[in-house]
Amino acid sequence: MVEPWHARARAPCAGRSGSDFIKLGQVLATRVDLFPPEWIAEFGKLQDAAPAAPFEAIRAQLTEDLGQAPETVFAELELAPLAAASLAQVHRARLADGAACRAEGSPPGYPSAGRGRPAPARAPG
Repeated sequence: MVEPWHARARAPCAGRSGSDFIKLGQVLATRVDLFPPEWIAEFGKLQDAAPAAPFEAIRAQLTEDLGQAPETVFAELELAPLAAASLAQVHRARLADGAACRAEGSPPGYPSAGRGRPAPARAPG
């Protein structure tokens, strides 16, 4: 028998194991035909609560995407991520002209999330 604690133990492991395992956990969360509700609930947490990396972990990729250090591009940059997903995370930022934008970065070993420029901030909704 599959015990509920097995699911509680495995979902966080997937979250700490990198983007491929997070994606796998996200897919498993949709397989109600294969897993009991406890497993679906735990893997479902990876759908909207992926673990964030420390800013220092994404600094190199962000610098490569921007072509220069983030501190030279942004007048303000929040080091705590606004959101984190399986492949990247987003940080609030502001350009020197005062325009709100976001900085997207990926930890080492992940595909680049950035597009080589700051992205405009979007209003929620």
